[in-house]
Amino acid sequence: MLKQLAKTTIYTVFYIIRSLLKPILGFKEVVVLMYHSVDKNGWSLSVDPEVFERQMRFLNQNYQVVSLDKIIRYAKGEISLPSKSVAITFDDGYLDNYLNAWPILKKYNLPATIFLITNENRTRGPGCTFPLFYWKEAKEMINSGLISIETHTDSHPDDLKSLAPDQIKKEIIIAKQKIKNNLGVDSRIFAFPGGKYNQKIIDCLKEEGYIASFTTDEGLIKLGDDLFRLKRISAHRSVSFFAFKVRLTKAIDWYAKLKKILIK
Repeated sequence: MLKQLAKTTIYTVFYIIRSLLKPILGFKEVVVLMYHSVDKNGWSLSVDPEVFERQMRFLNQNYQVVSLDKIIRYAKGEISLPSKSVAITFDDGYLDNYLNAWPILKKYNLPATIFLITNENRTRGPGCTFPLFYWKEAKEMINSGLISIETHTDSHPDDLKSLAPDQIKKEIIIAKQKIKNNLGVDSRIFAFPGGKYNQKIIDCLKEEGYIASFTTDEGLIKLGDDLFRLKRISAHRSVSFFAFKVRLTKAIDWYAKLKKILIK
């Protein structure tokens, strides 16, 4: 309770400072959100559908929601984005993404990317008992024009960076091939399972033709960022609506820096 109160207090202070400085400094706030499950399953990484809809409605009214490709092009300096821009991503490919999240995304006409685990066991995701969707659902979502499918390895190893180089390559290549064979999509963007990565994984991604990869490190996207260490902001059950709004702003960068200092 005290820990949550302290976090809320810090968020509030940083958000006030941000609100005072943004009109003067005019800094951009470009964000990539990371979801997992959208369901009333009680899982710590899930978000209730009602909460998810409130968040999407807020984004629709206050932000420019863009594709992940535009985020990458912005980081490369190829395009400009509005000062408040956000991309929506999901990790793993839970069936509730199709059943619960997609109808809400369609309602508000919001694009999103799902980083998909591609192995044949669709009965449960990593670390949980919730099922994943199949290729049929993936095709339907892709055909809507709002959803893109990218790579999250074949089997979601607990620690990809601990594997031998040939095993890492196998996880990446098999997933990429399955997406191509089943969906006709040439995946070029990757999300690290569990947010664990190192240079040998990045080197393998580059060799296999990927143009970018996303971590679970928190912070805004900035011009000139390393395209293979791009940050995302996690949205999950314990994030209040106030915290959700704060974490879309410059305050998240300050909070992440403070957290690193305190951990040291």
